[in-house]
Amino acid sequence: MWFPCVMDYAALILAILFVDLLALVSPGPNFILVSSTAVSAPRRAAIWTGTGIATGSLIWASGSCCPKGSSRDRQIGSKRRLPGAAFCAVF
Repeated sequence: MWFPCVMDYAALILAILFVDLLALVSPGPNFILVSSTAVSAPRRAAIWTGTGIATGSLIWASGSCCPKGSSRDRQIGSKRRLPGAAFCAVF
């Protein structure tokens, strides 16, 4: 038996997949930052910008390796909260 509402769901899912595909192929803010720095500043500045972005990504990735529910939650949590609080206080 064929239900007409199934077609509505299929169209909705295809629309969501299309929007997700557009978001996936569009350049992100990191790409735009490195590109604009490479065009407007010396090569050294662009290299340092890329290095800073890579370092930030590494920090975020290492934070995901230590989930909040780990056995040393209090030690790891306080070691991650203090730099975050200092960053927020500065900026």
